[in-house]
Amino acid sequence: MPVPVEMTLDPHHAGDHWEGADIGPITIDYNDDGVYVAPDYALASARWQFRPWDDLDTLSKGLATGAEIVIDDADTWELTIAPLILGLTPGKYRWAFETIDVNGGVLTPYAGFITINPDPVP
Repeated sequence: MPVPVEMTLDPHHAGDHWEGADIGPITIDYNDDGVYVAPDYALASARWQFRPWDDLDTLSKGLATGAEIVIDDADTWELTIAPLILGLTPGKYRWAFETIDVNGGVLTPYAGFITINPDPVP
């Protein structure tokens, strides 16, 4: 199974609007041969979770389809997350973006870290 692409997101200030994201189309290198193809089944849902980097059992913030995440094209796995206030306190967070296809297949195509800095104007 493919390993998530690791990314460190740009630092963010607590209380500021996060810029959001356009994700996709998501492609996968199923055979580890450098050939990326669209997933076999349509996208059903997605979630993006943020956890303190030193306490991965604690969920600090979760984004999900039907709320913050919009599936723009289920066949090509394209999604949008509008700008929003994450509501995370200052610190370093581990995040993971997980998808579920219409057959229940779970894939985490992206994961990484983000640092939340104190609000410079409290």
